[in-house]
Amino acid sequence: MDLPPKRKIIIVEGVTNAGKSTAVDILNRQIPGATQIKFSDYYHKSLQRAAGEVFTEFSEASPEITDQVIRSNKERYQYTLQLIRNSPLDDYLIERLHFTDYVYLSLLANKINPEMFRDTEDQLNQLEALVLLLTLNDETLLRRSEETLSHRTRRKGPSFGIPLHILSYESNRRKRDLYLEFYEKSSVRKKMLVDTSRMDYVGLTNSIRNIITKK
Repeated sequence: MDLPPKRKIIIVEGVTNAGKSTAVDILNRQIPGATQIKFSDYYHKSLQRAAGEVFTEFSEASPEITDQVIRSNKERYQYTLQLIRNSPLDDYLIERLHFTDYVYLSLLANKINPEMFRDTEDQLNQLEALVLLLTLNDETLLRRSEETLSHRTRRKGPSFGIPLHILSYESNRRKRDLYLEFYEKSSVRKKMLVDTSRMDYVGLTNSIRNIITKK
């Protein structure tokens, strides 16, 4: 008797413009019926909602507001992982999780404590989840950052509410390096790094298909 296929839990991480949305779209085609969860606009919008104002720099938020937002994000991770444990027959695709938390906490006055992520990573290992980190080189990051910044400015205008520096090349390069830094520190057993700098849609599709097959 054939055993049923093992379910897939995949977390897609990476800096803006690395190709996360494209990767999730490809994964949805490769794993039809998977439940998709997306955490977007991380700390900038959460801080704005908690404080009732727009910040041009993360450091402008008070320690009390920052701590409130950190607790809120940690609670939603725990809720998400509990949901996954309680539905053992379902596949899950998650766009952004604790890797992004590490990056933004680094930007929020260096509020980093490795112990903050131990429970999350232990749970991901118990679930046999795969973390897929997308990255890209400086040249590609600069080009994509300029294209995205120009597109969002035309499409959304100044009322979009995300400070321009968050979308800038320098900001994204710093975040990319922090993602890579945490990739090396992470205790997640199943993790893969994919450089999308020279990949088109077909190339990324083939890469993801190979990853799923190996998993």
